Amino acid sequence: MKTIHKDTDFNEGYKLTIENSLKHLQVAENCISVSYGIATAHLILAAEEAVKAFLFLQQTIDKESLNNINPEDFQKYFSQHKFKHETIRQMEFFMTLLDMSTQIRIEPFKDVEPGTLSRKSLEEKNNQGVENLIKWLNNLTEGKESIDINEDWWKQADSKKKKGFYINLLKKTGKWEGPHLIEESSYLQSKDIVEKFIERVLNIEKVFNNEEIKNKYFEIKRKIKKK
Repeated sequence: MKTIHKDTDFNEGYKLTIENSLKHLQVAENCISVSYGIATAHLILAAEEAVKAFLFLQQTIDKESLNNINPEDFQKYFSQHKFKHETIRQMEFFMTLLDMSTQIRIEPFKDVEPGTLSRKSLEEKNNQGVENLIKWLNNLTEGKESIDINEDWWKQADSKKKKGFYINLLKKTGKWEGPHLIEESSYLQSKDIVEKFIERVLNIEKVFNNEEIKNKYFEIKRKIKKK
């Protein structure tokens, strides 16, 4: 079994990979005047690079997390597109869950001017946010609520990419498939999904650049290990 070199600079890997992801986004934008199909294929390449960037960012933030990764699985991020897309779907669920949890948690403070609430009012709104979040999470567990992670789109991502790049003959129908069949509406849907995904990765980087948050993360992790 191959191992990951001990001197691997994952921070450099993150920066290079997220930069490459953003470049594919730019290429996609430049391609729309030529072909929505080719542009869509570059959007999916951008998403594939972003999931690798997230993996490298994770190693930058918490080097111990590398111990939980099978080196053979690590290589699949580079060589197997289906593996990347499955990981993307898992990440989408996790990051969407965090986003929605945060929104529900702070909803009681919406439209409140800073400094206008008493300490008692702040505590009441804070408690309301916690109660709303717990209720929503319970409903999610019971199937009364759901999270839209664009499951169907991610499942089709690899085939969309191939369709966006190549002309192919469908033997059963004798029809030609390729980038010419991908329309503007499909491209715009893909653009929205991929841009939001990359934005979430970048937001995680920003959050963990805060030393206080990073310290709190490791504090929680230590407490969990002790249980």
